[in-house]
Amino acid sequence: QTVCAPSEGEVVKLEHHIVISACVSAALWGVTRSWPMAAACLTVGVFMDGDHVVDYVREFGIRLNVRRLFEASYQRTFRRTWLLLHAWEWMPFVLGAVWLSRMNPWVVGAAVGWGQHLLSDQLFNTPNPWAYSILWRWRHGFDHQRAFPFHKKDAGQTAPLPEI
Repeated sequence: QTVCAPSEGEVVKLEHHIVISACVSAALWGVTRSWPMAAACLTVGVFMDGDHVVDYVREFGIRLNVRRLFEASYQRTFRRTWLLLHAWEWMPFVLGAVWLSRMNPWVVGAAVGWGQHLLSDQLFNTPNPWAYSILWRWRHGFDHQRAFPFHKKDAGQTAPLPEI
């Protein structure tokens, strides 16, 4: 097991997002020499999972238990998953914000952090290619099991790919 990337069948956890975001932010700083850009990238890359709190509160109530929040996220125990920030459909708006800001380093860094977070989740968290489409999740009632099916690691199989 490594901190840099999840093991097979494991989801991207907070420690993975910290390491990935730190590496991307360091590379961004190396290319641009912009501390605001690197700081925004690191911050958004790590804290984008704040939208899990919305799903947690909707599912388990207002009394936030951080340990239970992480368990529900990592063990995929939600019945419904909104994950409002985890959607590729926001990309045009993110790029529009970068353009409208005239490449403000804080906005560019936030956009890079958002993109790398979403990409790492897309690559490691599910065999379902549509899981990070909010329109697809909406069409299927935000059903967590359908968007994020459990891996059947012991049988050497994964859940079948979903229909569009």
